[in-house]
Amino acid sequence: DVEKDIEHTSAVIVIPAHNESAFIGELLDSIRLYGPTDPQIIVVDNGSKDATADIAISRGATVIRLDSKVYPAIARNIGVERSHPSPQLLVFLDADVELTPQWQKEWFAQFQSLQSNPMQITGAAYDVSKKPSWIERTWFAPMRARERSYVPGGNIITTRSMFSSLNGFDAQLETGEDVDLCFRARRLGASVILNNGFKVHHEGFPKDIAHFLKRERWHGTGDLITIRRAIRSPVIGMTVIFITLHMLGIGTALDAALAGGSYLPPSICLGGITVICAAGAARAVRGGARTLSFGAIALM
Repeated sequence: DVEKDIEHTSAVIVIPAHNESAFIGELLDSIRLYGPTDPQIIVVDNGSKDATADIAISRGATVIRLDSKVYPAIARNIGVERSHPSPQLLVFLDADVELTPQWQKEWFAQFQSLQSNPMQITGAAYDVSKKPSWIERTWFAPMRARERSYVPGGNIITTRSMFSSLNGFDAQLETGEDVDLCFRARRLGASVILNNGFKVHHEGFPKDIAHFLKRERWHGTGDLITIRRAIRSPVIGMTVIFITLHMLGIGTALDAALAGGSYLPPSICLGGITVICAAGAARAVRGGARTLSFGAIALM
C-alpha cells in the first residue's frame, strides 16, 4: 500500500541537510501546509551531528543518512537516485527555507505546464526571512529583484527527464552547482524560467557580520576550483586589486607619517577602495543608486 501511494505522489522533494535542526522542522511543516499534494519527501542527512534526522523522521520524511558531509550537489543527486522513479516532478529545497501560500498557488497554476513541457527548470530566488535582520534588508532583499540567468539551488523545480538529461548536478562543484545546472540546461535547448510566484522565505540568511562573512567566503570557494576559473573570475580579480590597494595605502601612509612623504598616494588608494566597495555593492544588489545604501557599501 505504501509503495502504491508513492507511485501516485505528485512530486519528489529532495532536501539536503547538514546540522539543520533549527530549520528543518519548520520547512517540513510548511511543505505540509503549502507544498504539492502528497509528495515523497526525502531528507538527505548530510553527515549531521545534531537532531536533523530525528526531526525529519518525526515529520514523516524519508531520511537518507550519509556518514560524512558531501557537497550539496552530491546530496541532491543521491536523493533523486533513491527516490521512487514514478513521480516525474522534482523539487529541490534547502533545509533553511519555508514555503508560502504563494508557492502553493503557483505550483497548481504551473502543474500542467510542467507535465506537458518536461524540458524546463523553474523556481525563484529566495525572499528574506519572516523577521529579517538589517543585513537581510540591506543586502539580500534587493537581490531578489535583480535579473539572473539561473534558479537558486534551494528552490528549483524541474522534471526527472530534464534532470536525467543533465546527469544531475555536477558532483565536483562545492558551490555554483545551480548556475552550472541551468547553464547546461540552456545548452540542451531547455527553458530556464525564474518565476517569483514560487516564493520561499530563507530563514538561514545571516543575521550578523560573522555569519555574513562565513557565507560569502563559502560561496567564493567555487571560483577557486581550478586556476583557469580563478583567473577568469571577476570576484577574484577585484579581490586582488582590493587587497593590493590596502597594502599600498598602508605602506604609503606609514611613509607619509614617519618619513614626511606625501599623503596623496594613500588618499588615492583610499579613493580606489571606496569606489570598489560602492561598485561591488551596486553590482551585488543590482539596484544601482536607487537602492544602494551606506550599509551595503560597508558590508562590501
